[in-house]
Amino acid sequence: LWLLCEALKECPLLVETLNLSDNDLQVAIDELCSVLFTSSLPHVRELGMARCKINEWRSGAVWEAMGKQFRDASSLVSLDLEGNEIDCESLKTIGGMLEKGVAP
Repeated sequence: LWLLCEALKECPLLVETLNLSDNDLQVAIDELCSVLFTSSLPHVRELGMARCKINEWRSGAVWEAMGKQFRDASSLVSLDLEGNEIDCESLKTIGGMLEKGVAP
């Protein structure tokens, strides 16, 4: 995953669907966030992150990256976080981003 993220920084990937589901992203979540919501993946409309072992300790990195770096909120239409351990504070953050139009 680290190599993929490094490659994406140099050469953006023009995909509309990115399914990372069923991968243990706990270890590499910071690297992933550095490219996930930036111009490295400018056309992603559907993002699957189900059952990726994102827990309350690591979910903050995802929400922070999404809130600060997402370039075009209207392009992301689907975000699948099923099966992760998302705590109440994270749910509040996601709700706030929904209100601002940063998340689908």
